[in-house]
Amino acid sequence: MNRIYTLITLVALTVTLSAQPGGGGRPGGGPGGGRPGGGPGGDRGGDRSRDENRGEVRREMMPQSLRLGLIETLGRISTNDSEGALVKILGYTGSGVEVNLIDRMLTEIAEGEHKYSKQVLGAAKDLLMNPPELSEVPSRLESQTNERLWQLIIRYKDTDFADEAAELLVADSKLNRNALRYFREVLKGDSVPILAKQYRESTLDDRGKGELYGVINDYIDIHPESGQILVERFQGYLVKMGEEAIAKAEADAKREAERAAREASGEGGGDRDRGVDWRGMFGGGRGGGSRESAVREVRRLTEGKPDAEGIAARRGILTGLKGSTSDADFQNMFTQVEQRLDTLANPDAEGSNERWRLTDPARAKQDEERRKRMEEMRNRFQNRGGNN
Repeated sequence: MNRIYTLITLVALTVTLSAQPGGGGRPGGGPGGGRPGGGPGGDRGGDRSRDENRGEVRREMMPQSLRLGLIETLGRISTNDSEGALVKILGYTGSGVEVNLIDRMLTEIAEGEHKYSKQVLGAAKDLLMNPPELSEVPSRLESQTNERLWQLIIRYKDTDFADEAAELLVADSKLNRNALRYFREVLKGDSVPILAKQYRESTLDDRGKGELYGVINDYIDIHPESGQILVERFQGYLVKMGEEAIAKAEADAKREAERAAREASGEGGGDRDRGVDWRGMFGGGRGGGSRESAVREVRRLTEGKPDAEGIAARRGILTGLKGSTSDADFQNMFTQVEQRLDTLANPDAEGSNERWRLTDPARAKQDEERRKRMEEMRNRFQNRGGNN
């Protein structure tokens, strides 16, 4: 009798799920759709963050969807028939949240690693590559579909999805941060050629390219193309420095012409007419401009504690930087980097474990000039107060 009741319940749930709107229906049909699934990777049993993600689906999403409640009910029944029903749903659901929940329920039924990872990954890949149409005003469930699907691909560490992920990485000049996370956490160093190609060829803005570079730069010690991107960025900042110098010279000339005109007309007076550059005195704006960015690229070669191969890779990058400019201050910094790498190559050498920071001669000179100007101003005000 219980067997009959369970079968009736399963049939009712399956029919309801098939008929419910919002399931979508994916191109490809069948469990896993038309694309081949990748093999599972990693240990799912001991990943606390994975369990938290799955729990988040349950806590946040179930109250919003009858379908999710029915899917969890199938999981709670926990029989071979309910397991088969869950796998069947993978063949036509159009919701990444549902795919994610089904994966969790299959895991609970199996009390650990389940045997349907190929079908789960197949469904996730199909939905990422052939996403269903969203409502004019996407629901919360719809808006979370993409992220939930990427969570599955990342959870299973599916390296077979690399080519498709590269296609999805940039769309409409915008960076897909879920895809970037896939490259950072799954492909790791093997992602550098793909990310470098997008860095050079995509229409991403500086912020998007900066995020790509944040992953690329992690591998300067092991991947030559990562080092080449560093050199290219440095060279780009040199070009911007030249442009900024021209713009500053033009602004200074205009300010001087305005000062001269005021003097000729009998106007003027005060520090403004004496050409005091208050902006330069107090730091030149947030971030320090392109020069500071160029210095930051040089400084990367001194960070961390690279092994022998990493030090050799950094020396090669330094050679590329040296050939990019004859500027005396940067050449001075290159010498500092070379000396630092020599120290790091000998861990037992004196000072190898001391805190060390690259010094920009131009910045040091500016800081000293600023200190002197501030001292002069302080003395002027003190003398003025004494006279009063």
